Amino acid sequence: MNGVPLLPPTAAQIDWSRKNAKHWECRSLIGGKVSKVTTDFILTTDAITLS
Repeated sequence: MNGVPLLPPTAAQIDWSRKNAKHWECRSLIGGKVSKVTTDFILTTDAITLS
């Protein structure tokens, strides 16, 4: 189907580095530091499942 994978990426396929700030800022990074706020945890979870 249009080259879109049917399964979400595995944890090994996600770029978890802080260099990927474009993707993680305001989700799990706030000013370059890891955030443990519940809302940010939910946003990070959504980003992983929608990737």
